[in-house]
Amino acid sequence: MRRAALLLVIPLCALPASLPAQRAPAGLRARMNEFLRSIPEDRRQDTTRRFFPRSGDWSYTHTVHLPGGDVRVQRWVFPAAQTSLLFGFGKEGKAPAVDPVTESFEIIYEGQRIGMLIEVIMRTSSRWRLVGGNRFVPPGAPASYPVYVEWRKEQGRWVISSFGDESWEGPRVLGYAIGDVTRGRGLPDPPRPAYAAGEPWLVSDEPITFEEQRYVKYGQPREITPDVLEQVGWHGDIRVYAERGHACMPAVLYVPIAPDSYQPYMGYSVREPPVCPR
Repeated sequence: MRRAALLLVIPLCALPASLPAQRAPAGLRARMNEFLRSIPEDRRQDTTRRFFPRSGDWSYTHTVHLPGGDVRVQRWVFPAAQTSLLFGFGKEGKAPAVDPVTESFEIIYEGQRIGMLIEVIMRTSSRWRLVGGNRFVPPGAPASYPVYVEWRKEQGRWVISSFGDESWEGPRVLGYAIGDVTRGRGLPDPPRPAYAAGEPWLVSDEPITFEEQRYVKYGQPREITPDVLEQVGWHGDIRVYAERGHACMPAVLYVPIAPDSYQPYMGYSVREPPVCPR
């Protein structure tokens, strides 16, 4: 029997308070780390089923941030028998009436939405922490954070009982956001080179944007000689670089954190290259 999708509005004060990290039950952290490693590679393939229950129900909660600061929380409950269908596998004509989980597990190169589960996993890697019961949240997030993965034991294996993510809705805002890298600075150049080490947006792993394409921190900083790079823009007082000859919609941006040391940022929202300034 198909379950009807449930729409709930949950007061923020009803969410659990932030809890300190705790020791995970046997095998749970390894299972969570396997999930974090596998999902970006699976990309919503049928193998994703292995993390979900074979019996009973599991749920998905999506928090939508609306213009003006309002919040809408949507929650769906699915029987285990529908899991394969939700991930696009199964007999034709048997698909669930709603499939809200698609975007949570699918890499969308045309424009990945910030806050969806796979986007957060790709940005935060394997550093999620256990905050209460069997619930994991991204590093630095409170226990009440809307992006989470929660587990239960089923016949000796850990399976996902619930997960959640978030997104934002609002009118298009013209101009450059704080996280934008701009080609033109519009101000006099700073008198000496500035480095991003210690900048809040770099420490917190926030994505940056460059000409409508999002970039996320990729791997560890690396030593690069300046002659192989060319400047493509500014992030505040900090120069941003790309590989020489690849200034038009580069696949990777390089942010200096110290002399000859750069943090790569990988682009993951591919668009048609714009007309490059000459």
